[in-house]
Amino acid sequence: GHRDLGGKTLLSLVDGLYAGKHGPLLYPIKWQTAPFNNDWPSSIFVSQDQVAIDSVGFDFLVTEWPEAIGPGHEGTDDYLHEAAEANNPASGTFYDPEGDGTRLSSLGVHEHWNNPTNKQYTRNLGTGSGIELVKVSLIPDVDYNNDGKVNFEDFAVFAQYWHQTGSPADIAPQPVPDGVVDYKDLFVFCQNWLMATKIPPLPAQASSPSPVNGSSGISTDANLSWSAASAESHDIYFGTANPPPFVVNQTGTTFDPGTLEQSKTYYWQIDEINGWGLTAGDVWQFSTSSPGLSDTTDDMTGTAGAFGENPPTELAAKAFDNSNSTKWLDFKMKTIGYSWIQYQYASSKQSIVTEYTITSANDAEERDPKSWNLKGSNNGGANWDTLDTRTGELFASRFEKRTFLFTNSTGYNIYRLEITDVRNLPAANSVQLAEIELIGTTPQ
Repeated sequence: GHRDLGGKTLLSLVDGLYAGKHGPLLYPIKWQTAPFNNDWPSSIFVSQDQVAIDSVGFDFLVTEWPEAIGPGHEGTDDYLHEAAEANNPASGTFYDPEGDGTRLSSLGVHEHWNNPTNKQYTRNLGTGSGIELVKVSLIPDVDYNNDGKVNFEDFAVFAQYWHQTGSPADIAPQPVPDGVVDYKDLFVFCQNWLMATKIPPLPAQASSPSPVNGSSGISTDANLSWSAASAESHDIYFGTANPPPFVVNQTGTTFDPGTLEQSKTYYWQIDEINGWGLTAGDVWQFSTSSPGLSDTTDDMTGTAGAFGENPPTELAAKAFDNSNSTKWLDFKMKTIGYSWIQYQYASSKQSIVTEYTITSANDAEERDPKSWNLKGSNNGGANWDTLDTRTGELFASRFEKRTFLFTNSTGYNIYRLEITDVRNLPAANSVQLAEIELIGTTPQ
């Protein structure tokens, strides 16, 4: 079929050192499937059969990326079928690159592995003379205790196997050891002395933002904070534009943006950095409170009440004392599956409340309120208007303050939080919360 086919030795390589799908994301994702398991492939595929090497690469890609935007569509490996059966292809094409009437012969072997777990082809299985996939380590594994570095601890293990056969210390010559631990193995071991055998991972993505993503009614003097893992520093992006502009790099996980504007939406993002690279964060947002509104319970002149309390310290009043170190707790939630806590303004005063905050308590997340109704009354609680209903709300951390907005134009003398469920009622023995704020007009 062609004068250059069959007469030369051609070695095909596939560079899989830093492979990862991008798709619509702005950064690559590590390989999830075995044997890479959330790491970069760090591999090189080598074959003298250019069709076989593409077939193996295709199997890895389709297994790693089965989504609709991935490569596993019908017909995407047709070119491999055509190449392998060039002398009699399914398309019926007469491949004759030299135009001399001689049909092209097969360009190589094409087949798919038996399954993504075993990754076996016909030659591996002994059922044919097709592809054989063999894993060869290019770097001898002399990190015997798997701690990420080669040192005296590994040498102590190596010495135990001196002149023994069939041991893990038999690492030379490469790539096929000779079966005995001797000076050749010692030479290879010394070549790797004090080398790192593992690359530390990139830092985890920033999480648990405060203010909570999507929250509103946030104070204009709020600080930003988040949770970080294995990061040495943090790139902070903050502003009213989306995406937000870069502001500063710092080592702490709390950032003071200064005094914010009222009734404004802010966007922020935290990129985590360590010595091996950067992990981009999600863009979070929050909105600040409206002018003229404040926590109407701050005057401390009203009366707090509840369906149940846990005296002497975990009382209803503790939910309105502006301190996260105290809390209200009611054991009746466990026995009855219901509870409530309320605040009544002094001297029959009324406030038009349009938002409220709840702060989770110090422990036992299963006791967190999950579903509730906020109600208002102007006749001592004989009748109630339901102002806001929430279901399935979850607090991400202890002492997390969340803000909830609703539409209301009526002033009420009593506001009651009627709790209908907690995060995990079977595991909880009560309901608890650290703080409630009723944000509205000044009571009058």
